[in-house]
Amino acid sequence: MKRVLILVLLAVLDALAVSGQAQAPTESGISPREIVEQIWKLATEGELLTPEGWSRYSGFFVHPEPPPGNKVIRVVSNAWGVQAVLAKGSDMEVTVDYAEAGQIDSRLRYTPPPPPPFVRTGLIYHFVLAPTHWTMLMSDGKVVTGKEERTGPPDWHITGSQGPPWTTVNTAIRYVLEMRQKTTDPLIKKNADQTLSKLMKLH
Repeated sequence: MKRVLILVLLAVLDALAVSGQAQAPTESGISPREIVEQIWKLATEGELLTPEGWSRYSGFFVHPEPPPGNKVIRVVSNAWGVQAVLAKGSDMEVTVDYAEAGQIDSRLRYTPPPPPPFVRTGLIYHFVLAPTHWTMLMSDGKVVTGKEERTGPPDWHITGSQGPPWTTVNTAIRYVLEMRQKTTDPLIKKNADQTLSKLMKLH
């Protein structure tokens, strides 16, 4: 999975989108495009900020990763969309168009993204057929206890790193409001107020 700049070529890639046969779902019945749409739906709903949601997110990757401990949250635009689905031999690529919107750290401080050379950005997901894995959690949903592998025909999975937790601007606003309400630290509350002011301008 790598980040690339959206160029005019994406318009051409749309025209080359793979046919229904190349997009055919496997054992799970879920195609690469549907997986990406599910991931972005999870992110939009703030699920990647919870252990349970992160566990579901991890299940789409060849090498699942435990929830990161640095608590830095990447923020992306509310508007996003799948721009291209391409066959790469026996593998697949799905490109999502969106805009970077900064990040929030554990102290609820906001950092804007560096100015991009283009308004929009593209994220390419690389898919391969591989056995399904998923992480197992304790009943409290917080402790990873292990990994299991399902037998049977392989499904589409994403290669590469999952990166930090991320969500959209609207959900980031809700997250900061919730964290502000929970904390008793006046400095964190002040950071939250400043962050909310900046995020509202991106709303």
